[in-house]
Amino acid sequence: MIHNFPNKRNRHCETGVFVNMLKYYGHEINESLAFCFFSGLHFIYSPLYKVQKTIYPILRVRPTDVVRKASDRLNIAYHEMSFGNNVEKACRTLDNLLEKDIPVGLVVNVKELEYFNVAGGGIDFNGHIFSALGKEGNNYIIADTDNRLPNDDYILLDEKILRRIRFSPGFSAPHGKLFYIEPLKNYSFSTESLKDATIKGISETCNRMLRIPIWFVG
Repeated sequence: MIHNFPNKRNRHCETGVFVNMLKYYGHEINESLAFCFFSGLHFIYSPLYKVQKTIYPILRVRPTDVVRKASDRLNIAYHEMSFGNNVEKACRTLDNLLEKDIPVGLVVNVKELEYFNVAGGGIDFNGHIFSALGKEGNNYIIADTDNRLPNDDYILLDEKILRRIRFSPGFSAPHGKLFYIEPLKNYSFSTESLKDATIKGISETCNRMLRIPIWFVG
């Protein structure tokens, strides 16, 4: 198991996972700024996307877009994998990374997560992200930054449940998607790189919100 991985509650799951990964590797960045720097904000209100038969507004970009852009703009080595319907390969890949003590971000459906069911009424949503830190028997050790949780403790999640929620069908199916960043040895954020990331992030968000010529986007 990976020890001393930060698991602070955050406002957004993806940026929360990303800033915790950075902190684990010795670097800190504000989560709200990360959401801005890396163009997380979006808006879509489309009849094509419904949750429990109700149109559900999308207020952010697709899962993993933020961490991908963050890594690119800060020159961090980033790796992302998707596995189609190959559940066994996805599980082997996750286990191999954890054996190397690499924290892994996972995209999952929330319907079988007990703490989401209590607070959200069993919502069927394929875009949640948390970190996997290790495995004990048939349980994975999960760090979830969701503010529904009462504290910063890790979660034990049954292997069978994790398999199902990583390969949940439906809109924006995750297909076992995972991501991780390489250890940040001899790395530092420069003022210039943060300035450049800020300008790019704000410009991209403004273009997306104001200039896409579709009435239900932006």
